[in-house]
Amino acid sequence: LAREEGAPLRAFGGAQQQAPPLEEFLEAVQGGQCERVRAMLRDAPRLLRARDERGMCGLCWAAYFDEAGVAAVLLERRLQDCAAVDASQDAVWGRDKRGATSLHHAAVNGSVRTLRLFAQQRSECPPPWLAANEWGETCLHVAAAAGFKRDHPAVSLLLEQAPALVDVTDKWGRTAFRVNEEVMVPEEARGTPHVDLKSSLEAEFMKMREQWDARSHKVTITEKGMFKTQQHATGAAEQPAVKPVVRKALSKMVEYPGDPQMVAKALSQPELFDPCGRDMYGLSALHKFCCWDKPDLVELLLPHLQPEDITARGGDGKQTALEMAAEMRAFRAVRVLAHSSAATEAHVEALRHAATAKGDSELLAVLGKAP
Repeated sequence: LAREEGAPLRAFGGAQQQAPPLEEFLEAVQGGQCERVRAMLRDAPRLLRARDERGMCGLCWAAYFDEAGVAAVLLERRLQDCAAVDASQDAVWGRDKRGATSLHHAAVNGSVRTLRLFAQQRSECPPPWLAANEWGETCLHVAAAAGFKRDHPAVSLLLEQAPALVDVTDKWGRTAFRVNEEVMVPEEARGTPHVDLKSSLEAEFMKMREQWDARSHKVTITEKGMFKTQQHATGAAEQPAVKPVVRKALSKMVEYPGDPQMVAKALSQPELFDPCGRDMYGLSALHKFCCWDKPDLVELLLPHLQPEDITARGGDGKQTALEMAAEMRAFRAVRVLAHSSAATEAHVEALRHAATAKGDSELLAVLGKAP
């Protein structure tokens, strides 16, 4: 059975227990399925505090993926459970095996909606903004390490809630903004525990998805009838119907500078990750890769896109990825995208015409002459 906050949950089931497995619960959490999460908690209240092998509870995963709706459900239940006792902040806000709270997991992925939800809590157990993980890092440290600067909404919110964060140092004596300066050096010179934190979270999510797939050893056969489609599974034992998996937007999974191995892994699993999905700012992965001037990531992504995906508009300015890259002077990405077979000539010609009108000879040189 599920254990309490202090120990990981390993399995549900048995002859007398029909509670849903932790993996299914976390799948619902990460997919933003509020009603499914509520139903599971009704059937198995211990899921609220159950933790995976990493020590992460549902609230930590909801915070990381910025599923604020689910985070609100979980936080309300945790506050209710702790109201009658003298509960610690960890009992409410969670803490994984490395000492990272749900605030750390929200901050490292720039989960602004969830951080705003946390900031609105006025209970007797307020958010532990100054809590540190085992490396002495606060939520501001991990946000800064992820590349977020002072003007990022998540960083602004953290500083508004706890101005003292700017003076806290980690076990290496670094403030959060010193960490930010270090991670903005060239990639080959980078190598801090902060980058590993985010990468390991992404790797953990991939591992969990693979485990969920492996649990179902069946082949689905579709029989098309006159009025409806019926499905059944072949195998040694009858299996329950597979619940649809909510695909995660690739754009929500990546942050600067981007990890080619992680991107390639996600693109190899289209049933789990949507290469065209948008983040909270309305930007697709292509928009991000172009703005970051990452031609290798653009080349990885293009085979998985349709022409209409490449010319889709996003962000506050409603720009295409090519237009956004040109504006950012990300010319390596412009060159790859403009000269790819996936790009439409009409789209490239429109940008070429605009560059001509502005007298932008540098951009025109990158785009090349019209065929």
